[in-house]
Amino acid sequence: MMRILLILLSLSYIFPLNSVGQEIVRFKKRQMKESVCLYSIEDEKFRKKIPKKIVPMGFEKEGTLKWFRDCQQLFQKEFANISDEEYTYLKHIKWYIWMFHDGTCRHSYFYVPDAEETFKHVKDLEIHLANLVEQMDSLRFQPDQIRLSDPRNKSINMGQAVVPLYYLRKKIDDK
Repeated sequence: MMRILLILLSLSYIFPLNSVGQEIVRFKKRQMKESVCLYSIEDEKFRKKIPKKIVPMGFEKEGTLKWFRDCQQLFQKEFANISDEEYTYLKHIKWYIWMFHDGTCRHSYFYVPDAEETFKHVKDLEIHLANLVEQMDSLRFQPDQIRLSDPRNKSINMGQAVVPLYYLRKKIDDK
């Protein structure tokens, strides 16, 4: 029995658990009356580096629909077993995401209206939202679906998407 414990202990040093090696997203809360905005501390540094001159980007309809479906799959994976009561609070949360000229995106902030009630009724909400931020690498636009306002200077083309969490259960149609 002791030999098994020693082997397991030595294996735990050789193969650390994934959760230990991953950086956990921590949020900075900004209170706005009854609402809260959750900015990740890492993205706070990014916001200071945003160029002063930004030109907006446009997106083709097919790319937009695919992107929203990808968001929905991410939501459904993270909130797989939520109750109808939890959904009534979740559906009002909005996720603001920066979009870049190469199709990548980055977390801007979560807007949580009626924050006190929402945090009380949705168990581990902050952990779920942090998991969404960690998994958002799967969200990207195909570059051929992006219309750049200034194709000569691609790096100043940015956009901000708003994705309400009501897409967790809403049908995304092709209209």
